[in-house]
Amino acid sequence: MQAYLASLPYVEGFKKKLENVATAEGFYEYTFYLLFTSFNDLVRTQVKSSKGRTDLIVFMPDTIYIMELKVNDTAQSALEQINKRGYAIPYQTDGRKIIKIGIKFDTETRTIDQWQIES
Repeated sequence: MQAYLASLPYVEGFKKKLENVATAEGFYEYTFYLLFTSFNDLVRTQVKSSKGRTDLIVFMPDTIYIMELKVNDTAQSALEQINKRGYAIPYQTDGRKIIKIGIKFDTETRTIDQWQIES
């Protein structure tokens, strides 16, 4: 993921706009959505539950990945949010393995800075 995100070029003349956009979690959420859908994975963003919204859920044949994205925070904080708000609970009876991933992005490099995984 780091290599993929690092390879995304900015359009000449729009560098300043990209810097402003890159500080928002939505920019990374959208990029992840495009990446996973290109692999023909079922992806949902801003999935609502009783305690909030999950940034990104990727449904694969044997695994469900629940991802929380953070800018200017920590991967640990993202993972804690998944657990505290019970984002994985709706999928516990699905039968697939559940992987929770907290991801922190660096606003300067516009790529992943930290991640934490829990299954």
